[in-house]
Amino acid sequence: MRKKILPYLFFVIIFLFSFIAVKDPDFGWHLACGERIIKGLPWCIENHFSYYLPDYRFYNPSFVFDLLLVLFYRFGKLVGVAIFGSIIFSSAYIFFNKTFSKRVPQVITFLSFLAVFFLSNQIFGLGVRSQLVSFWFTILFLLIIKKMDMIEEMGRGKTLLLLFPLLMLIWVNSHGGFFIGLILIMLYLISQVIQRRGNIKLTLFILLITALTTLLNPYGINMYIELAGNFASPLGTTIAE
Repeated sequence: MRKKILPYLFFVIIFLFSFIAVKDPDFGWHLACGERIIKGLPWCIENHFSYYLPDYRFYNPSFVFDLLLVLFYRFGKLVGVAIFGSIIFSSAYIFFNKTFSKRVPQVITFLSFLAVFFLSNQIFGLGVRSQLVSFWFTILFLLIIKKMDMIEEMGRGKTLLLLFPLLMLIWVNSHGGFFIGLILIMLYLISQVIQRRGNIKLTLFILLITALTTLLNPYGINMYIELAGNFASPLGTTIAE
């Protein structure tokens, strides 16, 4: 009986732990951008909010996140926003839990996830942020890769591979951390090559399709140019991302 209750108890604890008042300094900007999408106004591709730098283009593809943020804000104001953050984080816990073997005790996965939460407090401690979306997708991609690894032993797994381009379409329009997904697929492909198993050609094809899918954002290939600039800039070491 206790084993059946524990997963639900851990889920509730994670949900409550992640129920945090938003402190993200960019919250107002994301909210305003989401409102523009709902109202049918030009999206936040160019500077719409200040007199200075009128031609400045901010490469932040958070459109899906911004839209969801506004919907939850309209539902329950700041409480609704906190619920949004809890839903993302607690569902990520479910994915995280499923990436482990069933032989691993629930308490181990629970404490491991809590450790991630507290060690990343600089990011997650500010409440719901677009960075949380990349965290969610990263764990989901890892779960899919694990499932594919298991299914391929039975000669299947093609359907799961097709999820990557579809999920990437959402990820690339939610946060700039989408490139992590490409790295994970690439690492999976390398493991297939080294171990000489699985459908290597199909995985390579899906990797290429997923990479092309990342171009389906309002900025196109300029997203990669911006990412390269962010990694090269010394200012990147002073930003909590």
